[in-house]
Amino acid sequence: MKKKIYLVTGNHQLLISLKDYISLIEDFLGNDFDVIQSKNIKNSCINIIIDESSKAEFIKQINYSKPDTIFIYFLTEFFTQSKFLKINSFNFFSKNELVLLLIILIDRLEVFKKKIISKIKSIINAKLKSKISKKKEPYSFYDNEMVKFKNFLYKYYRPRYKSKIQAIFIKYLLSVLLFIYLSLKYIFTFQLMKILKIYFRFFEKFFLNPIKSIIIHLVFKNIDNFAFHRYMYQRNKGFKLIENRIDFYLCSHKEIYKKFENLYNKKIFFILNKVKNIQMTDKRILTISGENSHYRKRYISSLALNYPNNFPKFLKTDFLIKDGYGRYSINPKKTSSWKFSSPMRYILSIKNNEIPIVTDEFSDDTSENLYLRMNLNSINSENLDKNYKIFIEKINSKINDHNLDMKKIYFNVKNELELYFENKIQGGQ
Repeated sequence: MKKKIYLVTGNHQLLISLKDYISLIEDFLGNDFDVIQSKNIKNSCINIIIDESSKAEFIKQINYSKPDTIFIYFLTEFFTQSKFLKINSFNFFSKNELVLLLIILIDRLEVFKKKIISKIKSIINAKLKSKISKKKEPYSFYDNEMVKFKNFLYKYYRPRYKSKIQAIFIKYLLSVLLFIYLSLKYIFTFQLMKILKIYFRFFEKFFLNPIKSIIIHLVFKNIDNFAFHRYMYQRNKGFKLIENRIDFYLCSHKEIYKKFENLYNKKIFFILNKVKNIQMTDKRILTISGENSHYRKRYISSLALNYPNNFPKFLKTDFLIKDGYGRYSINPKKTSSWKFSSPMRYILSIKNNEIPIVTDEFSDDTSENLYLRMNLNSINSENLDKNYKIFIEKINSKINDHNLDMKKIYFNVKNELELYFENKIQGGQ
């Protein structure tokens, strides 16, 4: 019977974003191990976690798991440190280090705001508890009081929403009416602490929260990729909180592998899917997918392409997941400052019988056997049609070399897992 390994996915919001990594892990280990997807961590078992450590609850699950629980962490992001300020993050290749300072400032203001609000609420609640009965007070405008207020109004009038804007307007109108009603009620009954509490809630909801949303929106709008950099910084912070609990690591990029070896004294293995050779197809089309970034928009506009493509569909979305494939895929890097190749993108194309084309220069050799390099001028109908058979022979030769490399790596990973099963996991559960 195959020994069980649990592939934990509960730290991610969307499983579709993990599709390629789940496929890689299942393909790589599936012949000798039973890889089972699980939303939660399984104690006293081997757990593989795909990189995402921004959630406090998930960090807590890892750090408070049983001592004999094994964690394998699949790294997906690049370790980076800003040149002058020496701030650690993931995927920060920009020269504008002030972005990181702004991110840290916003995060610290957020923590400060939460502490102040928590302190004020605790003071008010303590005063209230000493003066009122044990009846639970509503925490916000949408708890007990709002339900009572709505029920009272709906006896005489039930609004019908014709649009989302109207529904939002009615929602806020009800909040204002409830605020006025409770204010008058507490004033006439001389309940001073309740008046303070309701005024503070109103101020937080209608002033503090909107101002915060507007500031963040303006920052996101005017600084390219600010939201992405903030998210990556938070993920890096979370990773530092669990790194000591991880037994060993996997990754799908040599640059991550090299950087990790320099930073940490733990085992790491570089793995990628083995893939089948490409066959000839009549689907004469060149495709693109992924995030519709500013760089990729400019890249597409620079192509004087007279070959069938899915570019119009790509440009209409923020992130395109392909629903069809052709002979070729074009794979521009994410941003102008991006340094590394994207092997998972190329493997997805090959698995769907597409020849991955790359025109950018990268600082790594991770994917040399997974794409064909061309210059922009050679991406045209005449070249793509005339040399299609030659291109297939070239990429299949590279694929064969890639598969041999992965076969060698697999035996090392398998031996490592077998050792963990023998030494730490009782019964292979």
